Order: sequence, then C-alpha cells, then structure tokens
Amino acid sequence: MNQQSYRNLLHRLFSSAITKSGYDELKERTPSLSDDELSDELQRVWNEHDFGKAMPMESKMRVRQQLDRSIGRQLFVGRAIRLAKVAAAIALPVLLTTTVYLLNERKGYVNQQADLLNIAVAKGEKATVNLPDGSTVTLNSESKLYYPSNFNSQERWIKLEGEAYFHVMKSNGRSFTVKTKNLNVRVLGTTFNVSAYNDDASHSVVLVNGSVEVNVGGGKPHLIKPNEMFAYNAQTGKAVVEEVDTYSYTGWKDGILSFESEPIANVLEKVSRQFNVDFQYDATQFGNDKLTGKLDLNDGVESVMKVISLATPITYKKHKNKIVIAAKP
Repeated sequence: MNQQSYRNLLHRLFSSAITKSGYDELKERTPSLSDDELSDELQRVWNEHDFGKAMPMESKMRVRQQLDRSIGRQLFVGRAIRLAKVAAAIALPVLLTTTVYLLNERKGYVNQQADLLNIAVAKGEKATVNLPDGSTVTLNSESKLYYPSNFNSQERWIKLEGEAYFHVMKSNGRSFTVKTKNLNVRVLGTTFNVSAYNDDASHSVVLVNGSVEVNVGGGKPHLIKPNEMFAYNAQTGKAVVEEVDTYSYTGWKDGILSFESEPIANVLEKVSRQFNVDFQYDATQFGNDKLTGKLDLNDGVESVMKVISLATPITYKKHKNKIVIAAKP
C-alpha cells in the first residue's frame, strides 16, 4: 500500500474535505490494514492536525467502524445539516461538515463524547458563527473553524486555521481557548482578532478589549492588554508585543483593509483572498515599492485595483479569470 497517498486521504477526511470518490477509495483500502497499522496512521494525522496529544482509542475504533459501513457521502451532508440547525447559525456560503470520528475524554469533559464540527469559508467570502455559549466568531476568507458539538461544556475550545474576529461571552469563569498552528490564546470574556493562515509566516493576536493570554506551542504565556498585538514569526521563532490601532487589523470584517508600508505583493495576496481572484505578476518588478492607506472592499475589485494603481507604480488588465499586473513604464 502507498502509505503517503493513504495518509493524504486521512488528512482530507479529518479536514472534512474528502470527496465521495476519495472516501470510497479510503473504504476500499482500509480493510488491508491491521488495527495497529490503522491506529498508527490515525495518530500520525491526528498529531499533524494538533487536535490533542493522543487520539482516543474509542475514536480510532469509530473510524474503523464507519469505514466498514456501506455508506456514502450523502450521510455526512445530511448529518451536517441537522447539526448546523442545533449548533450554529451560519451566514452562507459556508461549508459545514463533521468528521466521522468522535472526540472522547478531554480534561473537563467527563464521560462525554463530542463530534468535531468544521466550518469552512470559501475564498472571497466571510461568515459569522454563533457559538452555543453566545459567543460570536466572524471568519475571514479561506478560514476554517473546528469545535466540539458539546462546546458549551466545562471547557470551551476551538481550533482556527485562517483569520477570525471573536466576541467571547463571559461564562461563570469558564475559559475560552483558541488554538492555531503555532499559538494558544486563552480568554474569559473579550473581543479580539486572530490571524493564523497556515501559509503566512506571521501569526498575530490583536486585543480590542478585555484581556487574553497567548503562548507559542505551550511555552511561556504573554498577557496582552487592549490595543496591543502579539505577533509571532514562524520563520524566525521571534515574538513581539506592541501597541497598535486595532481597527487596522479588524477592519476586514467591515470590508476595510489597512496597510502601513506593506509590500505590494502582500497587498495583492490579501486582495486575492478577499475577492477570490488570481493575480499574475512578477514580484521582482515592484522592487521595494510599498503601499500605505486603506482599501474599501465594498466598492468591488475593479475600484480597489484603480486605487492601488494610482497609489503604486503598477498597471493592471483583466484577462479571463485573472488580473495581469505589470510595472508602469
């Protein structure tokens, strides 16, 4: 068996991104694995998704049982719709799915099991999620949110890939934890922004009000005050805390992007994410050119590109589904 291709299928399953053909292939290949081999593969993928130190044995057995059944993708879609009505009110278009395994015992969850819900926002879209405890999360484009269906239990936790703006309700001293690839953010009741796209080198937490505690990979915690940003560079391993204008980092939820001496390539990447458009350009043409100012995304991509072309030495031309960027002569 090609272990890497099988592992890739498990990754898609855990991310709720598997197709029916992929799921069928997974069902076909799984019986050839022993229980120990499947357990090892599941644990490896579990660790890479950072769901916890060890995948519970009951969850592994659940996967084996689900893959042994003759069921199709439609079961998960229907189940997800039913869970959506109970667990979250979501602005469309959002893909809400649930993994086929169960999360079992975690600290604070006594004799309980919970489905892990996954809310994925498509490129060019945003969504607001109302959590069971009354907290709200606004998800930016290309972001994913994971949380257990018994979220409103003793301990509240979610996992984020991408960017989100949080308004967390206080709840009898129960903590609220946001986990990302590199950061852990612990709060009681507050409003803050977390940016943690997997392909971005810099991950950050910006606090609007209240207080949060941030650590990198379980390391020393840093207490963040209102109007401060905790920024971590995954490439250098360095973390800094500095005072900022919070709206410069949270305005995206209102359709406003703010830049301060931002390289043009970075600006185009963020615009691409917001509008689901592809840019074609040679970054070396821009040299050290940077952009400072605000872009109103509510006016549409054409208006945004006009502003960028006026403020920077670039021209643009739309070609089919791409926008071709060139340096001004």
